[in-house]
Amino acid sequence: MPGFCLALLQGCIPADDPPRTSVADRSCFDAVTVDGFEPLDKNRVRVRLQSGERYDLSLAGGQCDADWTNVVALTTRSGRTLCTGSLANDAELRFRSPAGNRPVRCQITEIRRIPAP
Repeated sequence: MPGFCLALLQGCIPADDPPRTSVADRSCFDAVTVDGFEPLDKNRVRVRLQSGERYDLSLAGGQCDADWTNVVALTTRSGRTLCTGSLANDAELRFRSPAGNRPVRCQITEIRRIPAP
């Protein structure tokens, strides 16, 4: 299996932002535990955690085709924890386009946990 690399960049978000979903409905993961990814289509990427859990990330826009990239980065303004639900401009998936090696930034609009088989 080819190796994957995942980089994590952090930032800040004001403390007065309300939670996006109720705590009972949320499933969260630490971005540094991601050890692989799989593009599903131009608007979705599945990430796999070291624990074996899987999450689908929905991406805004149609320019987020990560199909031929080997390295992605998850960035968030609220630290390194990502939770299910709507993110409202809080997180991005970043990679370099294979065509022209240009940087691509895709807003993550939703995270959904995939049930274990």
